[in-house]
Amino acid sequence: MKLIKYVSMLGLAAASPLAFSLQVDQSQYVSNASISVNSFAPVGQSFSPAHNLLSQVSLELLDVSTATNGSNAHVVLRESDISGPIIATSETVYLEDCFNFEQGPGCGTAGGYGKAIPFQFAQGIELTPGSQYVIEIIVSGDSVGVNYAYNDEYANGGMYKEGDIQSNDLWFATASQQESNENILVSNGDQLSIYDSDGTLLSSVTIPKNTTNESSRDLFQLGDGKIAVFNGTFQPVLSVLEGESWNHYSFSGWSTANNISYGGITAYQNYVYVTDGSTSGASEKGIVRFDVDNAFAASRFFTSNEYIDVTLGLNNKLYALRNTYGDLDVIDPESMTILQSLDLGHTSSSRAVIADAEGNIYMASWSGNVTHFSSDGTSINSVSIGGSLYDIDINYQGELLVSDRNGTVTRIESNLNVIGTFSADDSGVFVAYGNQSPTDPEPKPDYCEAKGNNTYYEWIEAVSVNGLSVQSGNNQGYFLDENTLWELSASQVNSLQLIPGFGSSSYTEKWNVWVDVNDDHIFEESEKVYSASSRSTLNTNISLAGATPGKVRMRISMQYGSYPQACGSFTYGEVEDFVVNITE
Repeated sequence: MKLIKYVSMLGLAAASPLAFSLQVDQSQYVSNASISVNSFAPVGQSFSPAHNLLSQVSLELLDVSTATNGSNAHVVLRESDISGPIIATSETVYLEDCFNFEQGPGCGTAGGYGKAIPFQFAQGIELTPGSQYVIEIIVSGDSVGVNYAYNDEYANGGMYKEGDIQSNDLWFATASQQESNENILVSNGDQLSIYDSDGTLLSSVTIPKNTTNESSRDLFQLGDGKIAVFNGTFQPVLSVLEGESWNHYSFSGWSTANNISYGGITAYQNYVYVTDGSTSGASEKGIVRFDVDNAFAASRFFTSNEYIDVTLGLNNKLYALRNTYGDLDVIDPESMTILQSLDLGHTSSSRAVIADAEGNIYMASWSGNVTHFSSDGTSINSVSIGGSLYDIDINYQGELLVSDRNGTVTRIESNLNVIGTFSADDSGVFVAYGNQSPTDPEPKPDYCEAKGNNTYYEWIEAVSVNGLSVQSGNNQGYFLDENTLWELSASQVNSLQLIPGFGSSSYTEKWNVWVDVNDDHIFEESEKVYSASSRSTLNTNISLAGATPGKVRMRISMQYGSYPQACGSFTYGEVEDFVVNITE
C-alpha cells in the first residue's frame, strides 16, 4: 500500500507544515501476566530493530503495592543482553500512587489494569538494524509490576527475569520520531473535507451526487493523490477525485443496503475494492474489484457472501466484514482467495475493521466500542468511546482513526488510549488517513542464479505438490514457473513428489528443496525443507509450520554426484523455481 502525497488539491496551495510523530518499530501488545520489577530485577526485553533510530520505549506497568509513596522508573538500553554495555538511559518517569487505576478496580487493592507508560530518550539513539538490544526497566520506591505474555508472542527477542532469558515477552513498543505530513480525510454525505491531525479544517469540496441523488459513504486515498469515494446506495458509483476533476465508474448490480454505516472501500496496488450487498433490484453480492489500469473495468468475487466493510491492513491483506456479528474474512488482494475466516463475536454490532502490520485486528462497533483482537481473533482489550461508530482506519505509526454517527472523529493509540477528538459534522462521517508516506523498504535482491550446465543424462521431469503436478521435462538446466501457484499449508504437512528424467540409464541424483518463507529473496540454509538422494521418484512430506502466509519462491535443485547449493551452476542436473502461496 503506497500512498502518495498530494499537492495543490482542494484549494490547498501547498502541503501542510511538517510535523513529527512517533513511528512504532518493534512491538508486542499481548499481556496475560505480570511480575514485580522490584522483586525480579533485572527485568528486561530483548529486541532487534528494523529502524536505525530509537526515541521512545513503552512498557505496560501497574501499581502492585499497597503503599502510597509512588515510584520512579526509567529504562536503560543495553547491547546484546541484560548484562551488556549501557548505550543510553531514558528520562525518569514519576509513577504516582495508583497511577494505573484510571479504570477499575479501585486504588489500594494493588494490581488492576496495566497502563502504557512511555519512556523518552533526550535525543534519538542510533541503532544498527538487525542487531540485538535489551531494554531494562529499573524502579525505585513502591513496587511496580510490568505486564508480559506467558508465551512467545515476539519472534525477535525475549523477556529477561532475574537476569535470565525466558520464553515469554514483555508488552513493549519501541518507536522513533519521524517527519509526518499526514491529514485526515472525511466524507459526510455530500462533502469531502480535509483536516489536519489536530482537527483544523484545511479544505472542502462537494462530492457530486450519483444519478439517484444518494449520499456518499466510505473513502480512500489512492496513489498519485487521487481520492476514491463509495458514492451512493442502491446505484452507487466509484467517484474518483483527481486534482479538481471528478470521474465516475459504475458496475451492474453493485449496491449496498440502506444502512447509513455500510459501504466500504479500499485499494491495493492498481485495484480498488468495494463491498457489494444484495438489495431489491440488485441481488448480486460479494466484493467488486475495479482495475485502475484497465479503465476501471470491474469484476465480482465471493458471490456467496455479503459484505458491509472492506479495508486493507498494514500487512497488505484485505479484511472484509460479512455482517454485524463479527464474521470476518482475511483475503489475498491479488489472488482474491480467502486466507482465513474469523468469528469476532456475536454481541459486537460490528461495523468496520482494520489491521496493523502484524495482523492484529481492530474493530469499531455500533455499540461504541473499539476492540483489539489478535490475528487469530482472540479478544485482547476494548475501549468504549461512546456514540454509534461508523468507520475505522490506521496509519503507519499504528494510530487509529474512528468516526461515529454524530460526526465525531477520535484518534486512538494502538493500546486504545484516546489521543483526542474533533467534530467534523453534526451527522455521520466516514474517515481515512491521507498524505501517508511509509518508509520505503530496502529493495529485495534478485534471486541468485542456479543452473545445471548439462542435461543430456538427467533432468527434472516433473514435480507434484499436494497432488497438483507440473511436468516440465528437459529445460536445458533451468526452469521458472510463475503461473502454477501451488498452495502450501503452514499448519498441515504438504505432499511433495520429485520425478527425475534420464536420457538413457538412471543415476543416483541428489535433491535439495528450499522455500523462501521470509520472502527476502535469499534461499537460506534454514529454509531448506527437504534433502534426499535417489535414482527414482521420491515421495515425501514437507512442513512449513509457523510460516507467514503469502506468495514466495520455491527452488528445487537436482544434481548428480553431490548435493546442490542454492546458488551457482554445476555440471550435471537441473534447477526449477516455482511461485507458491503459503496459506494458514
